[in-house]
Amino acid sequence: MQFLLANPAWLWLLSLGLVPVLVHLFARSNPPKYAFSSTEFLRRILKKTARMRKPQDWLLLLLRTLAVLALLFVFLQPLLTGGGEALPGKKTTVYLIDRSASMACKEGASSRFDGACAKAVELMDSAGGDDANVVWIDAQPEAVFPQPGQNIAYLQDALKRGSGRAEQGAIAAALSLALGQLNLVEGARELVIISDFQASAWKEFQLQVPKDIKVVKVRVGDEDTGNLAVSELFATPSNPVVGQDVVMVCRLRNFSDTPRRTTLYLESGGGRQSRDVEVPAWGEAEANFSSHFASPGQVQLSASIGEDAFTGDNTRHALVQVRDTLKMVSLPAAKGSAREQAVEVLDRLAASLEWLDHSVVESGALPSSDSADFVFVHAWDGENTEALKALAAAGTSVFVHPAAGVTLTDCQSLLDVPVSSGSQPLAMDTKGSWKAGISRKSDANAKVFELFKTGEFGNPAAGSFKERLRLPSAWPETVTHLIDYNDDVPGLLAAPAANVIIWNLPLSNSLSSWSGQSSFVPFMGELLLNSRASQKGVSAEVLPGTPLSWAPGEGVTPDSVTLFDDANTAQPTETRMTATGAQLTSTGTAAPGVYQWKIGDGLAHVQVSNFPATESDLRLMDPAEVQGGEVVDSQQLLRRAALGDGIPLWPWFLCAAFLFLILESLVSMWKPKPAN
Repeated sequence: MQFLLANPAWLWLLSLGLVPVLVHLFARSNPPKYAFSSTEFLRRILKKTARMRKPQDWLLLLLRTLAVLALLFVFLQPLLTGGGEALPGKKTTVYLIDRSASMACKEGASSRFDGACAKAVELMDSAGGDDANVVWIDAQPEAVFPQPGQNIAYLQDALKRGSGRAEQGAIAAALSLALGQLNLVEGARELVIISDFQASAWKEFQLQVPKDIKVVKVRVGDEDTGNLAVSELFATPSNPVVGQDVVMVCRLRNFSDTPRRTTLYLESGGGRQSRDVEVPAWGEAEANFSSHFASPGQVQLSASIGEDAFTGDNTRHALVQVRDTLKMVSLPAAKGSAREQAVEVLDRLAASLEWLDHSVVESGALPSSDSADFVFVHAWDGENTEALKALAAAGTSVFVHPAAGVTLTDCQSLLDVPVSSGSQPLAMDTKGSWKAGISRKSDANAKVFELFKTGEFGNPAAGSFKERLRLPSAWPETVTHLIDYNDDVPGLLAAPAANVIIWNLPLSNSLSSWSGQSSFVPFMGELLLNSRASQKGVSAEVLPGTPLSWAPGEGVTPDSVTLFDDANTAQPTETRMTATGAQLTSTGTAAPGVYQWKIGDGLAHVQVSNFPATESDLRLMDPAEVQGGEVVDSQQLLRRAALGDGIPLWPWFLCAAFLFLILESLVSMWKPKPAN
């Protein structure tokens, strides 16, 4: 057994035990009253009233001194321990250590992660020979040991060699792994969570831990750190054709209470552009760069800003798949009809636009979104509305030319706007000749009309039209009027959110002269390119902390493929056979950067991994706000670990102090009073 103090820093308080002794020695007593007639009595009085006198009430002095010392020992918190071993048995501790991306934030010379590992090493040193283990909080949580053990030296070495990960931490999965190990052991069990308690990650998390497992939360990181991050990078359209203008959108986030100004650099296809950007406090700023690409293939984009205190999110990557052609599919086309003539017009259009391929599906079955960029439904009868909407939602732009008998409800449903109660078929005007042009309700500055601003190409809907569906002129704000007839009957109605266009301009030569006008091909080219769904190219993006994989396809042997990282270092891979063929998977996990799959010296496929945007907000929260467990200062936890699970003695000292004070009062009452 050992007698130890939990608060040895307060040991100086024991010096206060001399106070009752000094008070007893130096206290001035009231002398008795004597009637005197000579100086003998004066000498007796002076002797008894001297400042310094010998103690006479030894029992009172002893009781008072013991009472004061007992109270002082209450503050020192003495414990009775078992000589380095926990009482009554050993304890198993699992250290849940955060190594997610925010832990790389530096405060001074070291990072939060370094501080967390250093604290864990100290705690293990102080805990003695108890069983322990370490579970990492990252994208795919893992434990150092399969189960807690006594090889503390190995755990400490793993902590010293550990490094942070640019990943989002899977807190729930890490907690489940730690509790799974603790549930398999007996005796005292403790879970120590060491984290920066980043607010964005922990705010909504609740610690659901069995009551017999003690939970201790230790925070590393002393203050919130301001940060400027590249939060998003994408191109629109995400898969342009050769020569098409592409807008590369870069967004910056400012996680601080002061405005920040920085220089943003964008690299694309070997070119480099820059722009100064002002980002408001706790706000976002967007910078757009324009470019076009001369050859098909994957083009890498990289946006970066100058270094700050947190460098992990200063760069972001994206991929643009530049295509040589876009595919349009027409369905169906009955021979000898106006629909067949319309298909022929689209064939001639594709011949005039080198980037457009046009084909016809005779069966009327809808193509897949992967096989068509545009679908043109001729003489739509109001059927397959949901299938068309699903195709548009998947990224294929849908053009629908309604036939006679279609109702307003059919058109409203396709455009995804509120449906009216009426279901009467819309009238078809077949006798007359109408002119059309840019709608007065349309935005003349829209990109689709940019080519026609100078007037060089004239009216984009020049010509006369002999047949049209009598659509109402009033539509909700979510529907855009592109082309209207002179009497405000809509000619082209677009629902950008739904990726659908109602086509009310006949294409056949027998019903219009539009396709023969010089403005027809330029307008159709602009319409097709600008009506494509603005999807962000994320198909080749891999989350940090997950493996990279690629299926090379037929004719490529897996042994001929090598994966390279940003530093052009080959990464180990393994081959798995799937139902669709061989699939290559990296044995390690992805970190932020660009990865290239090469066959020999040739580039076959590119993938990117980006810093998780949720980890850029470095604001911390009080661990007490995380439901469950006890918040303990690291120094206090070290003292606890050093003392073990000893028996606290301070309650006994508190009782002893009260007992001594009571005895002192009783003795004072029994003391005989001096005679007058």
